[in-house]
Amino acid sequence: MNGQVYDFKVIATNAVGSSVESDATPLRSALAPSAPGTPTKTLSTTSSISISWTAPSTDSGAALTKYQVYMDDSLGGGFVPIGFTADAATTTWSQSGLTTGGSYYFKVSAFNEIGEGTLSASSSKIIAAVVPD
Repeated sequence: MNGQVYDFKVIATNAVGSSVESDATPLRSALAPSAPGTPTKTLSTTSSISISWTAPSTDSGAALTKYQVYMDDSLGGGFVPIGFTADAATTTWSQSGLTTGGSYYFKVSAFNEIGEGTLSASSSKIIAAVVPD
């Protein structure tokens, strides 16, 4: 099970016989984390978009360390990584330098000590524009 601590001991054996059992070494099982929640728009201006997401439902046995944000600018290049959050407590991102009226999509992945987990589902299309009152 993920997150479970297991003690390992080693005994070497050859034609002469077996060694004394080694001291126990505790190891915790873990996998890369599951996918974070789907990113959603929190703010849009003519040149920037801010998003947020929820943490994965499980860290898969190792504490989360950070998130990586991916963006697709709808120009045919697909999703590309655009940056990391400072830590796992940060579940927001603001991307500036965008084209006014441009359509953007975002995905997020979580990291733990094992590595990068599964990508989130894609956000809905987000347009870099100010919505009129």
